[in-house]
Amino acid sequence: MGFFIASNRDYIMKVKDIIESLKKHYDPEDSLICATWDKEQFAPLLEENDDWAEIAQSCMDEVDWADISQDIIEHIQSFQGTHYGDAIFKGIED
Repeated sequence: MGFFIASNRDYIMKVKDIIESLKKHYDPEDSLICATWDKEQFAPLLEENDDWAEIAQSCMDEVDWADISQDIIEHIQSFQGTHYGDAIFKGIED
């Protein structure tokens, strides 16, 4: 089961809201794909008067999150190919 905050929301979320959402929708033993970006990662780029919440919201609005999902799909397919060898192609005719 996958969980990607951005794909389920069109706004940034507070940590407390993410925790509540996880508790509500997932079993504690589920494995999830999670990605987070926080202010500290971009500190060298930020200026003193920058509003991180506004910048983060702009990222949520403008980033093409479908590309990120496609990257994960391609990684899974690549992993399957290297992990299982040609077994995933068995029975597929050219």
